Amino acid sequence: MTDTTAGQASLFGTDDEPDVEQPESHVDPDELRHATARIVVTSAPDLADPQRRMKVLLVVDCPYCEHQHIHPGGWAGDVRLGERRARCVGQPGGRYLIKAVDK
Repeated sequence: MTDTTAGQASLFGTDDEPDVEQPESHVDPDELRHATARIVVTSAPDLADPQRRMKVLLVVDCPYCEHQHIHPGGWAGDVRLGERRARCVGQPGGRYLIKAVDK
């Protein structure tokens, strides 16, 4: 091994170093975190609705995976904003409560 390859090898560790295992992210299934959501109205009418109203969606900022999840919120003029519980699809056991809605 030359000095340059020895320096490069030290960047990646040596074979005699034990592998460090990353801790698993574990979510307590009984834990319920609060999530905020905002209302978004679709740009096209709902073709399944006889009145052809615009759909309302709740875009939730997930407290587990830092992504956004989309939930149905009714139709324009008939918005359903009550509390609801949901699960994060990216984090098994990650349950959240949609309580605050920003318009």
